[in-house]
Amino acid sequence: MMMTNTIEKLRTRKGIGLLELMLALAIIAVLIIMATRYYQSTSRNQKVAEAVTQVNALIAASSNWKIGRSAFTGITYAKLYAQGLLPKEMKTDTTATPWGTKISVASTAGNSFDMSFEGLDSADCEALAGRFTESANITTTATCASGKVVFTYSEKGTT
Repeated sequence: MMMTNTIEKLRTRKGIGLLELMLALAIIAVLIIMATRYYQSTSRNQKVAEAVTQVNALIAASSNWKIGRSAFTGITYAKLYAQGLLPKEMKTDTTATPWGTKISVASTAGNSFDMSFEGLDSADCEALAGRFTESANITTTATCASGKVVFTYSEKGTT
């Protein structure tokens, strides 16, 4: 008799209660937070990977620039682009980073040059700088507090 009474109450109950509504909203909120963090992480990784490709393209273009010259003296982003040494995707106005900010290239010494990416937030800056710490050809100096990462490229076996 008690079981029948409980079943009868459940049948006559309409809608959902406040507790069920709050639980559903909490689950939805957790899923949205997880999706947002995943999207941000994926977006950052994609931008950093694209920037790594750009650094490698700049290194290749600079090596081609040096053919017939004794040093990297006079190298700039604009000169590399004007001579067709950079991919067309890398814009002429030097705002070619995945973040839409400036890239600079300048010679520092005969066998080395600097590439700098400006306008990065600290997490992007650290992630990008961290990709090149293992390389034998690149010394990375990251000044991420000012939103800038500088890569100094030196040819292998030279200073």
